[in-house]
Amino acid sequence: MRAARASHPCASRRLGMKRRQSGATASALGQRRLADTKSRYVACPVCDAQVSKHDINPHVEICLASPAGPSSREATGVGSSAERVSLDRDPPSALAKLKPSTGGVVCRARLGKGAPWVPMTLEEVHKRFPLFLAERALAAEDADALLRELLVEGQTWTQDEWWIAGEARKAPRLTAVYEMTPGGGEAASGAGADEENEDASLLENELRAPSELMRAAARAAGEAATTGVIRSSSETCSGSTRNFSWSPTYAVANLYRDGSDRVGAHADRLTSLGPDAVIAGVSLGRVRTFRLKTRWPRNPNGSDDCAVDVPLPHNSVCVMLPGCQELWTHEILRDGAAGGGGGGGKGDASRVSLTFRKKEQAWDASAPSCLCGRRCVLKTRRADAGPPSFVRATGDVPGDGNILERPGTTRVQYYYTCDTVNGGKPCAFFKPVETRTVACQKP
Repeated sequence: MRAARASHPCASRRLGMKRRQSGATASALGQRRLADTKSRYVACPVCDAQVSKHDINPHVEICLASPAGPSSREATGVGSSAERVSLDRDPPSALAKLKPSTGGVVCRARLGKGAPWVPMTLEEVHKRFPLFLAERALAAEDADALLRELLVEGQTWTQDEWWIAGEARKAPRLTAVYEMTPGGGEAASGAGADEENEDASLLENELRAPSELMRAAARAAGEAATTGVIRSSSETCSGSTRNFSWSPTYAVANLYRDGSDRVGAHADRLTSLGPDAVIAGVSLGRVRTFRLKTRWPRNPNGSDDCAVDVPLPHNSVCVMLPGCQELWTHEILRDGAAGGGGGGGKGDASRVSLTFRKKEQAWDASAPSCLCGRRCVLKTRRADAGPPSFVRATGDVPGDGNILERPGTTRVQYYYTCDTVNGGKPCAFFKPVETRTVACQKP
């Protein structure tokens, strides 16, 4: 019977059609398998080679590594934090501890308004932007222990209220200030927060005492800041800073409970810090994206409207160098993948930021009181801009519109105004202090 069916001409045609159909199906399945295989590969942000996602981290590490490579002590994590953040070599690549969701890209930059975001190595970011990132600030076990400590203590921190757009709003994070100087008690006076600023406006009796682990983080932040300023000065030929040394006097701590907590684009107030401030932030917990963006683009075509996104790994130090607060804004972006509700480990959605700062006594002591009796805050604006819209007639406002800017510089005016945090609606106080020329770091 089977032989008869096979010999029938119609049966042969049917068998041939089935073979062709099964062949087409197999081909289609093969194409899908090939597509799935290709999707497992990504382009190396350094050499553009197609590399398996599983192997992208070590591959990029090889591309970015210096000829000498890390020493065995650094590879094993042995040695002091001063050895790990050395003045003689680049810090470890920020790729080493980034989560796989970053796709293997260390950073990304947008070099001009409307330009596409492109991958950028950390070393290139150091050259183009007023920012320095170093990893492995503390021994791994110390960083994990400090995170656990602050996640518990962070539940007692406060949620500041600031005035913006005509109404009082709660800051989307919890904040506290820690006194870092031995026997201190006034280092953070006027630390204050701007509309989207992460600083907290706390009284002296609300300053907290740091633990030994936090003091260790402060030392690591000071070493990273010193390294970043010296490197930046040598690259921009802005003068000799070989003897420069920086150490913080207080820290503003922020707890980002989940991915919805954030800090919007802002430049930090300088009441206690003065011009050309250095701020070093230690990140603990979940990786969050730090964005730096041009504050005042000047070119009509937007070619100088630039931005860079830098993932901040657990146990890293991000240093904002002199001029950053004058010419750039920074923010911590929302993280939809983090979801809601923090827990207690570095793989959780929670993140703690310790932003270490150094008070300049002369500037901190010179802050006046505003029309409503509050202590004023020091901010910056472009010197050729008109008076702020909230200003009312309080006498002559010094102008700077007739002074031409030199190429590659921006004239910046420092001024005092009413504090907008934890005090209700601010008054219209406005007092210019001085004008300085700040060199632009061009991407």
